[in-house]
Amino acid sequence: MRENIVKDPRNFEEIYVEAAIPLLSDVAFAEALELEFAVRHSRYSDFGNTTNATVGIRWQIPPELLP
Repeated sequence: MRENIVKDPRNFEEIYVEAAIPLLSDVAFAEALELEFAVRHSRYSDFGNTTNATVGIRWQIPPELLP
């Protein structure tokens, strides 16, 4: 009889940081404007290290400007 056992020898560790920084609030063209960013660092036992970052802007239009 044959057993089907799968073992994953990969180990990994991750750390991440996310933040949102308010830039504007309650002005004529924006109810809110924020700068958002995130960074993730991963370490794999069989691959090495990788660092990935993202940057974005969140713009919330005031309801009176919406159709």
